[in-house]
Amino acid sequence: IGQPTDCPVLAACMSLAAGQPAYLAIKRIGQSEAPFAADALPEMFAACQEHRKAIAERVVVQTPDPYINAAVGALCVAADALWDQQQGSVMHGAVAWRSAYPGWRGPYANDALGWHDRSRSHLTVWARRQNTNPVPDKVLGPDPAANYARSHPSKQTNGDICGKHYDMNLIYMDTLLRHLFWTGDLELAERLWPVIERHIAWEQRLFRRPFGPDKLPLYEAYAAIWASDDMQFNGGGVAYTSAYNAYHFRWFAELAERLGKNPEPFRHEAELINKAMQRYLWLADLGWYAEYKDLLGLQQAHPAAGLWSFYHTIDSEMADSFQAWQMTRCIDTQIAHIPIHGEDIPKGRFFTLPTSNWMPYTYSTNNVVMAEVAHTALAYWQAGRVEKAFSLFKGAVLDGMYMGLCPGNAGMTTYFDAARGEAQRDFGDAVGALSRAVIEGLFGIRPDLLNGQLTVEPGFPPWESARIVHPNIEFAYFQKAHVSTYTVKPNFSRSVALRLIVPARTVEIERLTVNGKIAEWNPVGRAVGGPRIEVRCEPADVYEVEIVWAGEQQAHISGPQVVAAGGRLRAAGKAELAGVKDPQNALKDIRLLKDVRLLPCVVEATAAGAMGHRTA
Repeated sequence: IGQPTDCPVLAACMSLAAGQPAYLAIKRIGQSEAPFAADALPEMFAACQEHRKAIAERVVVQTPDPYINAAVGALCVAADALWDQQQGSVMHGAVAWRSAYPGWRGPYANDALGWHDRSRSHLTVWARRQNTNPVPDKVLGPDPAANYARSHPSKQTNGDICGKHYDMNLIYMDTLLRHLFWTGDLELAERLWPVIERHIAWEQRLFRRPFGPDKLPLYEAYAAIWASDDMQFNGGGVAYTSAYNAYHFRWFAELAERLGKNPEPFRHEAELINKAMQRYLWLADLGWYAEYKDLLGLQQAHPAAGLWSFYHTIDSEMADSFQAWQMTRCIDTQIAHIPIHGEDIPKGRFFTLPTSNWMPYTYSTNNVVMAEVAHTALAYWQAGRVEKAFSLFKGAVLDGMYMGLCPGNAGMTTYFDAARGEAQRDFGDAVGALSRAVIEGLFGIRPDLLNGQLTVEPGFPPWESARIVHPNIEFAYFQKAHVSTYTVKPNFSRSVALRLIVPARTVEIERLTVNGKIAEWNPVGRAVGGPRIEVRCEPADVYEVEIVWAGEQQAHISGPQVVAAGGRLRAAGKAELAGVKDPQNALKDIRLLKDVRLLPCVVEATAAGAMGHRTA
């Protein structure tokens, strides 16, 4: 002990005294470095503890669920481990695959957890790496060196950001937009505008596919998401890349307007993609987007959508509220649910999911992946399915962070993956997707500093309290008897107006105050599954919203969960029914009856239409 050595194995003995700490340091000594001094170790250890504490407590949550409370600390450490200060970039993985990539979803974690300086650095570093070679005269063909199976010559041209096989442009642009939501940094937006323009030209040159007599555009997916290793679409128009592009074009229009440029070309393209997705990919009789539409042959739409087509289209706001609700039913009924249970595992209806129902198995198309499950949970929250979102999110946390080989791990595939098993330690995609699920899903914190607004729409289970301390916001919720209290203290780079959206607990509100003063509220017209209210507040240093609920609990219509084809459906309840929404034509002979056995409303109908699970 205390002497340099070049031996490959260290072995030593030291005496331990009761109540007295012992400090042990192991250091690789360079040519010009000295060993640690023994008397300096206590101070060094204390400094390291402070450093660890600052990272682990970057974001702190206090909820009735100790598993989630602890998981957030581990998530902060994992996000910090992904960061490489020397390169100024997020790594693909904290241990394995520790390479600098512009994506996939690892960079989401920086803004979600409040490391905006790191996010700006990452975006700037990769902007400098964008291909700026002259635009080729024509789109180059497949690469003969890869037996015409890849298109490196076409892809690695002007506008490409990744410089590798993958199309990481889309996730880079998504990260950039979400960074701007958190920061409102128009100076960065203006500096990167040429990067955006080159990206747009590259994306449209290579992947824009016109369909139908109106030449409406869908976009092909060429190695454009994490799961794309074994996915190819033969030129077809794909739901998730089309959704990405529509969302980006809509926000490029917003940026163009703020930067004094013409927004109309971007707005027009977003509208065209939306029309194409509704016309060619939305499966109205099933209630979800097709995975893709063939470019060749009969140009059929393929209905067996993977998780990515669910969460990307919702995350990119390509579904209205009722479409989003129907899409959650696709995951409910078409994707296998794997229950999370076992000795010492908390009881509850927790579960995880494979990424698709595709067979036969091939890697990346049918796996159990922590990032995919977390992103799907976020989409459930965005669709208003709070209970299901939480069950899935906690299932992912228990599966990866508590039941795996490495405690607190945000890994890639998990134990339930039959082919790969548990793989990777603190993988970028899992860290980024989980970070957004915690911040935007569970706590419902969605800043938009481009428009000076902060939306808070918590997605809690039936808790009586919850609190989060984040570099940009402190938020607390308390429920006591019939009084709900929400406290929001923003700490952004500019003042923001608050939009608070919460579920209506009863049919009446006796009193609603903001900072002690009576305030207005409005019902949320888009709410599906249960009524919600919103409160809008002008910018302030702190908001304390108190809601005193009154009257009866919200009424619900109850009926059978499943009705056989041709069978009769009868649903009844105390609610006043305004009508029946049946976009899938799952019912016929619909009758609305009133005052039947003291129930205000009864619905009777016959199950009709195509076989299979349907939603009305």
